[in-house]
Amino acid sequence: MPLNGRQILIIGSLTILVGLGLFACWASHGSTPAFIDSEGNRIPQSVAEERWMTLGGVEQYVLIRGINRNAPILVNVHGGPGMTERALYRFHNAALEEHFVVVYWDQRGAGKSFDKSLDPSTLSIERMSQDLTELIDRIRSEFGKEKVLLLAHSWGTVISIEHIARRPETVAAYIGVGQVTNVLESETDGYNWLLSKALSQHELEIVNELRAMGPPPWTAEQFLRERDFLYKLNGFYAEPPSPLRYIRDVLSTPETTWTDILPMFNAMPWTIGHLWEENQLYDAFTRHKALNVPIFLMLGEHDHAVSPRLSAAWLDALQAPHKESIWFDTAGHMVPAEDPEAFNQEMMRIAQEVGLFNLIDLPAIEDQTDH
Repeated sequence: MPLNGRQILIIGSLTILVGLGLFACWASHGSTPAFIDSEGNRIPQSVAEERWMTLGGVEQYVLIRGINRNAPILVNVHGGPGMTERALYRFHNAALEEHFVVVYWDQRGAGKSFDKSLDPSTLSIERMSQDLTELIDRIRSEFGKEKVLLLAHSWGTVISIEHIARRPETVAAYIGVGQVTNVLESETDGYNWLLSKALSQHELEIVNELRAMGPPPWTAEQFLRERDFLYKLNGFYAEPPSPLRYIRDVLSTPETTWTDILPMFNAMPWTIGHLWEENQLYDAFTRHKALNVPIFLMLGEHDHAVSPRLSAAWLDALQAPHKESIWFDTAGHMVPAEDPEAFNQEMMRIAQEVGLFNLIDLPAIEDQTDH
């Protein structure tokens, strides 16, 4: 949850006032560009496609990109709930499209899939993990692959390991970033860190409000308020980007335009409001003591949104054919955006390790972002 809705509205208004209003009108419809060669021709066997797929009876947005449609499939499951991260991955990690067919999915209640007419009762861990299962099965069938590489972040790790428990034969390996385990204990860790940080920085208004809230369990509204404070006091990023830079990065991806911004950030509180009671009680320690796929966790040492201590403890106790914790002292909760070069290289290493391809003849991925 990089920014809240109020911050986005303020930033958007200021940006328009300094001259981007015309751009907003011009870029009212996004689209994904084809992969082209040096002569401007579309690269054969490449795939660059936006589509709507019916998953669990609900139309959901899916972006599929890869320079070679025969490459391994990488399914990207965003966090939130209700917060698409597609634009961040496209900005920071698009180099992975040179070696994978990357499937970016806006879950029901998120991003381009957000629709307030959606029946809120369909927002559940079970239903949304079933959506993921349907997506993976259809993508595997279409591209002729037995298994996919499954990448998930934060909330997305919940529905991803539910899918793995149900259908391990469809997953070559799982990579969890900001792995959710025991939500109440994790939020308590974050609350204690945040209160201590607010005290050390003499943020008395935050201290007073946190003390009035007390530690979890919380209402959805209290959770979102705590997230506002966490972002303000650098609990998400090791080195947080400026709000204006964040907007610039998101809007520099061709699939995202100004018309996506407000719905994108309205989706999160609405979706969290309907999912929070179930999500707050989630406990991977009791639900998943064994998973029959290789498990890799990418953990940011500065993450105070989801406890990396608990993530590592869950992995230590888990029975799996292979398991590995990968720590990033450069990052917090947003590892792919905070250290994209290292993240991309780890993704390639994992794919090689589980036999999806051989890296010997592949060039190293370079950091292509403009920092």
